Amino acid sequence: MVLAVANFEGMLIHQLDVKTAFLNGKLDQEIYMRLPNEFETKGLVAKLQRSLYGLKQASRAWNSRFHEFVTGLGFVQSKADSCLYTAVKNGELVLLIIYVDDILIACRSLELISTLKDGLKREFEMTDLNEVKTFLGLSVEYDRAAGALSISQQKYLESLLNRLNMGECKPTRTPIATGLKLTKCTDKAEQTDKPYRELIGCLMYATTTSRPDLSAAVNYFSGFQSCASEEHWSHLKRVLRYIRGTLGAKLVFRRSGGECKLLQGYVDADWAGDVSDRRSTSGFLFYVYGCLVSWASRKQTSVALSSAEAEYVALSVGATEAIWLRMVLQDLHRTLDEPTDILEDNQACIRVAEEEKPTKRLKHVDVRWHFIRTEIQRGVIKLSYVPTNLQVADIMTKALPGPQFANLRDKLGLSA
Repeated sequence: MVLAVANFEGMLIHQLDVKTAFLNGKLDQEIYMRLPNEFETKGLVAKLQRSLYGLKQASRAWNSRFHEFVTGLGFVQSKADSCLYTAVKNGELVLLIIYVDDILIACRSLELISTLKDGLKREFEMTDLNEVKTFLGLSVEYDRAAGALSISQQKYLESLLNRLNMGECKPTRTPIATGLKLTKCTDKAEQTDKPYRELIGCLMYATTTSRPDLSAAVNYFSGFQSCASEEHWSHLKRVLRYIRGTLGAKLVFRRSGGECKLLQGYVDADWAGDVSDRRSTSGFLFYVYGCLVSWASRKQTSVALSSAEAEYVALSVGATEAIWLRMVLQDLHRTLDEPTDILEDNQACIRVAEEEKPTKRLKHVDVRWHFIRTEIQRGVIKLSYVPTNLQVADIMTKALPGPQFANLRDKLGLSA
């Protein structure tokens, strides 16, 4: 989200890397360590003055030290995301993100960025990487003048394909076959010895960072990790074949001319899609200034008795994400005067959510799902109907035919 806002505002984005970050932490308790065998200690131990790598307190001590320093510079920590700090200097908004020892600074003023970097360098030993190129394994390309920023993981996905000897496999148009209905393996003798769980973990990393088009497939296949057979492995490899054909895909943020809404979401559900337990799948997408910043595909925790109920549960899950995104946007000094518009393609679900009185058909639904009504009444959430053929979140819930999948993938902002 920060990258989307920075691109919209035309900010410069610079990167810093903290050297031996954990050694900067100050310990708030007495900790002693045995000296290496090479030293003649005669029963003596050493008292630590600073944190060391390997200490369970090291990460917390470093975070506290950094927080104390940047707040002293006038930065305010986000209440919604502790990795985000903001400040207003000379009328310009300055954004700072830290993840362990990687730091991003975004601001329209190069002078303010340079001043902040100099201050950080005086306090901590750092490597100045200037304009961001890679961050947390993501390749970042930013054309500030054109208002286009893209993130991709081509190198990571290429290494994954080569590791599994799929570097020259035949590409396919979709990550999962339409109408695929697998059942869980019950016989341990049929369990595959292939690295099924390892591959799921590798794919989940790509799914949550830059490849939302893989979400539905990875979510579906992750349900068979406890006992995956050769059949499951064969279908999972189809995801790799799809990746082979879309290695150059990038998630692109384009600067809008102001016609896009600050925050807008799509929510959908696939009712009783799992033939094993008949639980439904929820999916949501959220856009900031027309750029996709948050997405998820999740299996619901209970069995829905109707498609409206499945959509209602998905809508409640999406609403919680919308509320959190609104909090982050407020910390980014965005003005939220209007309710967040969530587009839903089930009119019965919309009527149930907007109806103040409880309906007999949904009396059994858990109370925690009904909070969506309160948020609508408070003016935080607004529901709008969207035809099914325009429901972008459909790509997050189930397998789709090639043309429909490609059409919705383009609406995610993914470009080859």
